Amino acid sequence: MATKTKAAIKFIGEVAWVPEEKIQGPTEVKRAIFRSPDEILADCVSQGANYNIKLNRIGANRFEGTWSSRNSSDKATCRLYSNGEGYVLVGEWVEDGSDYFWWAEVHEVDLFPDEKG
Repeated sequence: MATKTKAAIKFIGEVAWVPEEKIQGPTEVKRAIFRSPDEILADCVSQGANYNIKLNRIGANRFEGTWSSRNSSDKATCRLYSNGEGYVLVGEWVEDGSDYFWWAEVHEVDLFPDEKG
């Protein structure tokens, strides 16, 4: 089922990656924004490195884009699934020439932890 919104929705949660030989993560998703029906932005920190993820809708529930960290960037794709409790992004991630399976589970919040209400 496709998820579409008109206003920005803020999320926090966890993300993990699975290389062929072992699981990495989970690590905290500091900020994620479903900014429009067609764009997802997320920030997280893994092993001391900040990761910025930008994905754009390419299908009903499919997104494609890039991640960047320090002086690196590459491709990320995912499918977005939702239910009454939150959202899950599941897809492929390319880093250092290796393909990873990745997922993030996030839930809606009114404010990010570092925002004042």
